Amino acid sequence: MLVRCKDREEECTCVVQMVADLLRKGQIAPEDIGIIYPRIERKNDEIFRRFCKSLDKVAPVVWISEKGGNSRGRIVEAGIKCQTILHAKGLQYRLVFLIWADLLPSHFDDTDSVSERSQLYVAITRAEEHLVITASGSSPFIEEIASSQFVDAKNFKLE
Repeated sequence: MLVRCKDREEECTCVVQMVADLLRKGQIAPEDIGIIYPRIERKNDEIFRRFCKSLDKVAPVVWISEKGGNSRGRIVEAGIKCQTILHAKGLQYRLVFLIWADLLPSHFDDTDSVSERSQLYVAITRAEEHLVITASGSSPFIEEIASSQFVDAKNFKLE
């Protein structure tokens, strides 16, 4: 599923609501959920921290990509796993939320389309059963995903 939102805050609200609903209905355990993101830009750092706090009210959150310590070793801890695409390599979850997907491809001088597409591939193949992609902007990858016949595209609306 591809969910388009108006901004990063709304993406986070959408994911928290979806996770809370699935957990409340008993459809999935927190350990079966992976939240994956390309990167956190400095301007979105506070939004991401609030997102983790909101998510932590629903279920424990294990931030695999948090700076400092042996964060990769935390994968065995109970809770929703939150990590960058790079830290998600080799991991699988029943349900993956790829948030802020429109940050791919990045526009840094030292990146190329092939490596950026590989990052997207890593992110979307972490899902064993369900994949939800959120975006609040446009990118060539998002438009390609949206036009796929295999994707259910929705616009998020706060309830």
